[in-house]
Amino acid sequence: MSLHDLAVLLRTVFGPAEFIDGFEYGALIRRTSPSGGARQELDAYLAAPNVTGVPAGLFHYNTREHSLELLREAFTHAEAGALCAYQEGIGQAAFVVFVVAAWERLRAKYRRPRAYRVSHLNAGHLGQTFALATTALGLGPFQSAAFDDTAVETASGSTAPPTAPSTSSPPDTRPPTLRPRPPI
Repeated sequence: MSLHDLAVLLRTVFGPAEFIDGFEYGALIRRTSPSGGARQELDAYLAAPNVTGVPAGLFHYNTREHSLELLREAFTHAEAGALCAYQEGIGQAAFVVFVVAAWERLRAKYRRPRAYRVSHLNAGHLGQTFALATTALGLGPFQSAAFDDTAVETASGSTAPPTAPSTSSPPDTRPPTLRPRPPI
């Protein structure tokens, strides 16, 4: 996986498509995926054991600056596998993206329980955009909710309580070429 493809993927899925005037809420980010109230409460954390041009590590994707903020150096394939409940193939992924909710952003505007459910919808939208973008880059997307919440929080240095919804989204190897189905 190249740094260029990773940058395209992160910008397409998590980066701003534009900024809009949120009046009393200030400038708000619009992404390619919808978000309730444009709160964009979902952040991307990147575990990158094997991306050309990126030192192995755990990063936070800074949406506004389109940059990676190093949280921890020397992230390994074995650690990726452990964070993702040892699912088959995760240990070979070039990187894994964890989508984690920053609830304070959502609660600043929405204080009702429905906001929690809307955040799950937002995670689904981002997951679909991730799948489409990785496919467009010639990668085979894989998404799962099977991961160790506590281990992800510890690895990212989070001291907050669990911040679900989270999704691990490692791109798989390049998908096989589609072959026409023989006539019956």
